[in-house]
Amino acid sequence: VGMMRDGGYTAVEMKQASYDAKRLNDAGYMAQEAIEAGYTVAQMFTGGYNASGLKQAGYTAATLREVGYDLNALQGAFYSAVELEEAGFTTQELKEAGTSLVQLKAAGTPMKILKESGYTAGRLRQQGYTAAELALGSRGRVDLKVSEEEPPSDLMPMRGTPLIAT
Repeated sequence: VGMMRDGGYTAVEMKQASYDAKRLNDAGYMAQEAIEAGYTVAQMFTGGYNASGLKQAGYTAATLREVGYDLNALQGAFYSAVELEEAGFTTQELKEAGTSLVQLKAAGTPMKILKESGYTAGRLRQQGYTAAELALGSRGRVDLKVSEEEPPSDLMPMRGTPLIAT
């Protein structure tokens, strides 16, 4: 199939000749060429095109997820935490897949969801959340101690005084 590309055949001509997206991918045609030839995102997923090429072609994480790309593939294509949340991945899934608290904060993930995902008040405080933000929606005392399971952040010094929510 690689000879077809070397022979000057375009992706459009390959599609007209009934070549599937896998054969196009194997021949070295770029995702953008396949899209312009009329292959669907689903066909390109089945054909083994990576998420990076489809992102460069303008497809959203949500669109790629719908056809079967998983969280690892989308992270590998450098979709942001915001884009991944918009695609329907939960904060817990993102956290487990290695998305940093910095990225989750930049995505505007609500405090309640961060806490439900296992981040302690101490870890959130290290990341720069204020005492007022941490107390919002909490009942009683908010413990700012960092758990032994969480690595300390070097982004901001930890303050060890407990906070009492009002």
